[in-house]
Amino acid sequence: MEQANPTDPPPPRLDEFPPGSVVVVIDVQADAEDAARSVEAAGEGLAYVLKPEEVLAQDAARQDEAGAAQRAWRTLTSLVSDQGVLQQRYVEHARAGRCVLVAAASDRDQADAMWASLRAFGAHDGVHVEKWTLRELVSE
Repeated sequence: MEQANPTDPPPPRLDEFPPGSVVVVIDVQADAEDAARSVEAAGEGLAYVLKPEEVLAQDAARQDEAGAAQRAWRTLTSLVSDQGVLQQRYVEHARAGRCVLVAAASDRDQADAMWASLRAFGAHDGVHVEKWTLRELVSE
């Protein structure tokens, strides 16, 4: 098992995608890792590959820590936010053995350029988290 470098940022949490996040699914782990290196080599910032077991561990931990108040809060926020639905979609992809790549874009243009380059690595089911919306990234 790989040891995390103490100076590395923690892995992204599926329930806390900050604005600017570009989140995509890549079916093959080696392709996802190549895609992350490509994003970083292009000077587009850090990219993190969440392996299926990481996604599933996060989901299990989230379920375990959810008390009655937390469950009520999630139910209430699900009425005004799609983030819970998005999180569940990525959990389903992880159950199928797919990786989730998370990167940060400074604006919509960079997110679109990143999406175009990530598609060459087999990226699909992409989302750009904007300040007030989740924008689906679609193939043209």
